[in-house]
Amino acid sequence: MVFALPVHFAREALARRRSRRGYDAIGMERRPSFKEMPRSTYLLLAAPALFDLAATALCMFGLTRVAVSVYQMLRGAAIVFVAILKHFVLKDKLAKYMWVGVGLNVVSIVLVGATAQSADSGQGDPLVGVALILAGA
Repeated sequence: MVFALPVHFAREALARRRSRRGYDAIGMERRPSFKEMPRSTYLLLAAPALFDLAATALCMFGLTRVAVSVYQMLRGAAIVFVAILKHFVLKDKLAKYMWVGVGLNVVSIVLVGATAQSADSGQGDPLVGVALILAGA
């Protein structure tokens, strides 16, 4: 998403430049004209893109310290975080069976994290890797 905005800006600039010179592509006259987006919209799109980039960077740094299988299992922590945010921030009640599923995810995350700690991978401290992956989830 971070790379999409510069590509969009470049494409828009190229289209404006071509339209000023009279080099419109075939079919351009049939396309509806859209209003120019304000800069604040681009800033609103940039904020989640930067958070996603930071989360991906944290996960990749964590991946250097644990096995890929552990990384993939720990990505399931997003379910737990979403359930907690949905309950406490959005004030949306979760059904009991949903909390059972969240609890099973927590148990599996703890087991996978403990397995990563006991495994000797020689890639550094796996506990730091687990913490980085969970921070980026």
